[in-house]
Amino acid sequence: MSEGNSPFLKSVLPWILGGLLVGLVLAIGLVATGFFTRRTGQSSVDISPEMTIIPIPSLTTTPLPSLTPENEPATPTATVLPSEPGVISQGQLVEITGTEGDNLRLRARPGLDAAIAFMGVESEVFEVLDGPQEFDGYEWWYLRNPYNTEKTGWAVSIYLQPISSP
Repeated sequence: MSEGNSPFLKSVLPWILGGLLVGLVLAIGLVATGFFTRRTGQSSVDISPEMTIIPIPSLTTTPLPSLTPENEPATPTATVLPSEPGVISQGQLVEITGTEGDNLRLRARPGLDAAIAFMGVESEVFEVLDGPQEFDGYEWWYLRNPYNTEKTGWAVSIYLQPISSP
């Protein structure tokens, strides 16, 4: 045989030495890159925790005002004029009915093209202030909610039911 060097060692030794050389070059390159790209100086941001204490609101009870005759809220009352049953007339109370939950559009003036003032809900009660007026094939009545006098508008009669007086 030959002098003690195996053919396997002769074929593998150049690869091992080449790998070590490539690894050494990469390591030197990474160190040099880190050296030249590092930041100089420390960051000036002082990171220290802060605690903000938010006090819990205290529960205090406020007594409700007592109702005495001098500060009792006034209950609006409407004068119901006698009329024929089922016939709407001025001064009478009517309620919205037959909208099937779609509500009734009370308008700024009579007519289907008039602006909607607000929506009246099923069974809501109104006082008749004016009417009837014929527009767009319907009979229109001017109504006001006796409990909220800002709610006024014109409504068609087919969704109004007169309320009989007691």
